[in-house]
Amino acid sequence: MSSLGSVNTDESALLMRYSALAQASLRGDQNEAVAEGLKAILAVTARQDLSFQCEILLSTIYSAQRDWDVAIAWARAALDKAQAMENVELSWMAAKGLTIAWRDQLVSGEAPRPTDFDEFNAFVTGWVEKTGGGRQVDDQIEMLGILSQVENIKSERIASPEKEVAAEESLAWLARATDLLEFLPKGKEQIAALADIQFRSADAHSRAGEFATAVSCLDLAQSLFSQVNMNRQAAKAQQKKALNYQLWIYEAYLARDMPTDDIEKILNGLLGDWENVEKNMLDWGMGFQFVRCRYNKALVWEHAHRLGQTEALGYALKEIAAAEEVLNVMRSDMTLQRDEEMLRHKAALVEREACIYTLGVSLNLAAGQTGDAWCWVQRGKARAFLDLLSFEEPIDGSMLGTAHGNGRARELLDREAELVRQCKLAPLHDRLSIRQKLVECRKEMSSVEALYDMRLFRGMASLTEGRLKAMFPAREDVVCVDWVVIENSIYMFAVRPGHEPAVAKLPLSIREVRLWMQSNLKAEYLRQPRANERLRELDTLVAPLSTKSGSGDVLVFCPAGVLAGLPLHALQIDGQLLIERNPVVYAPSLAVLHHCLFRRPGVPAQLKKSAVFGNPSCDRPASELSSRSLAERLGVDPYIGKNVTKKTFLTATQQPGLAIYHGHAVFNASDPLKSALVLNPDDNTTSPSRNLTAREILKARLGVVLFIMIACESAKQELRTGEEPTGLLPMLMLAGVNSALGTLWKCSDAAGKNFMEELFAAFPSNIGGAGSVSGCVLFDVAKAVQRAALAVRKKKPEPYFWALFVLYGSWECLVADQ
Repeated sequence: MSSLGSVNTDESALLMRYSALAQASLRGDQNEAVAEGLKAILAVTARQDLSFQCEILLSTIYSAQRDWDVAIAWARAALDKAQAMENVELSWMAAKGLTIAWRDQLVSGEAPRPTDFDEFNAFVTGWVEKTGGGRQVDDQIEMLGILSQVENIKSERIASPEKEVAAEESLAWLARATDLLEFLPKGKEQIAALADIQFRSADAHSRAGEFATAVSCLDLAQSLFSQVNMNRQAAKAQQKKALNYQLWIYEAYLARDMPTDDIEKILNGLLGDWENVEKNMLDWGMGFQFVRCRYNKALVWEHAHRLGQTEALGYALKEIAAAEEVLNVMRSDMTLQRDEEMLRHKAALVEREACIYTLGVSLNLAAGQTGDAWCWVQRGKARAFLDLLSFEEPIDGSMLGTAHGNGRARELLDREAELVRQCKLAPLHDRLSIRQKLVECRKEMSSVEALYDMRLFRGMASLTEGRLKAMFPAREDVVCVDWVVIENSIYMFAVRPGHEPAVAKLPLSIREVRLWMQSNLKAEYLRQPRANERLRELDTLVAPLSTKSGSGDVLVFCPAGVLAGLPLHALQIDGQLLIERNPVVYAPSLAVLHHCLFRRPGVPAQLKKSAVFGNPSCDRPASELSSRSLAERLGVDPYIGKNVTKKTFLTATQQPGLAIYHGHAVFNASDPLKSALVLNPDDNTTSPSRNLTAREILKARLGVVLFIMIACESAKQELRTGEEPTGLLPMLMLAGVNSALGTLWKCSDAAGKNFMEELFAAFPSNIGGAGSVSGCVLFDVAKAVQRAALAVRKKKPEPYFWALFVLYGSWECLVADQ
């Protein structure tokens, strides 16, 4: 950090706050609070150099959150500022910060193009080749190291060049860096730079499969870093050495080309390496790195188990549980903010550490502990989504009653509420210490049994088999089905509440499913008579349900990854169509479904009001006719054509009841939060946009109980690693909707109209009627959807016409008994 010079009293206070925030950022577990504090300093400081430091640190934080566009923007702002000040040292610092954020985006961001790498290389080499008074040799050496790293990244992400060629080019950049060592002062600077070159060389050798050479490079790097007291870097070298040993063992195990005794010897050394790294991470308070240490120790024990050490599995399970405990503390700290940015950051955290949950499932399956494996599946699905879904929701009185009946629970709830209140009122730069106290409070709450239901509702606890039975009291006809992907294999878990879960490994691989979807899951193909025949190729995805469920059971489907894009209800069991055999409802996870069931106090929500929106784009006459007919049946005036604006839509959907949208929807694969319902701009607005995006829906608070969308791809979602769903349907649930019905692919006007006619033929005639809860009857929406789909299928047997409609969330609601 460059010197900030003399400051007056106010600026001195700001500088002290910056220093505290910079120290906290090293831990990585309070990034949201640190970012708040930095932005607060930026808003008031008059010092360009202090604001520069804040911008650089913000870039680092947002990069860690995998919010790379924002990270790059902060780094560019810092670079512009440094160049405007004509400060060479700060300019190099900003250029290096920008290089690092940009590199991280190329490593883990959306699929990059060759031109992205060309643009990156042009920027970095432009700085590397600077000479004269602006030459910063140590920075040049570091940026050459990053260029070497990007050669390997390019080979991996766009399959060009080949790994061996990429390794050669990577080492060539490092050779250039080595040539610059002579320009550094002898002693610590030269040794540190040489250590860094050795550290980076290991990546090239590792990607080329030269693990022995990679380990030698890292041994030397660790020794050199230790020699000049660069202990953090030495720990990183030891960490990377351990990772290379694990890759080496894994490859040797598969190839059977290393004696078992040698593997066991390396495993023992690995445990020592990881324990040393773990101690360092604990001392430095580096949460993310500590989580990864525990995860990697679990992997070491798993390798030992594969070699026949039966007791190793127990140690592996303890390590992976410890890793998740630390991860949950980080997640808990993020629940003070409910917006799109937080959703991205929490999803990034879950995506980054999704391997923990997958390994947890795998280890428990290996131990024969199916129930514990099922619990790990529940803990791993839709975590960030659930956290935001639960945030600031009113808590059911029965949950609070149980908590308030326990003195310790009541004390912790009161303390948490006071800390949240203080945090919201405090200036941004003063929130860090309050949030640290909040983390400790919530950690204490996790040990109080009386708070379990409330913590589960808020996403702070994991769903258990016992709670599953409480979700469906007095019901024996519900079977909950989860799919989980471990490496290339697909497993199905099925559990009837009150019973032990069952698991089956399916014969189809996830790679085969993806290939099928690429070839067959298109609207034009699904219209063809052969489409039903093609679907038979996927029947094994549901085959275990022939013995794990009975005819008429309600099947609650929680698909994993790309499986969420399939019409699983259109598959067959023993020659019978699943939707014919069972009503089917979908959910991002059982924990999300639990929230939908319990989010409103008391019994299931009542459909009191209705709102119908039809043909907002004025180009779908069939949807207008259908909407008018439905509105007449419901006894309401529809919003048609130009009257369907953002304002009318958001106003009408504040009331608890039924809402129907029949129009256009857009799914945006590159940014699912841009997926939208196509409406009309409000009057007297400067925005010409017709779209109500998932991003805008997220910011709204809707009161709708059941939302029906007859629109193209309205139920389509993007589920990446970590099972974090984004798109229209989950955003509606996040905004307050209990259940939503949408379409998996593009839907014609006629198909939508026909389905709605059949659906409402199955609905009671008194939907939307007023009355007290005591004067209502229970209505099963899943069975209504089932009857409608089968009725359409009789007339139009091709899957395009009936298999696209899916119901997500709670499937029961109340209607007036008239």
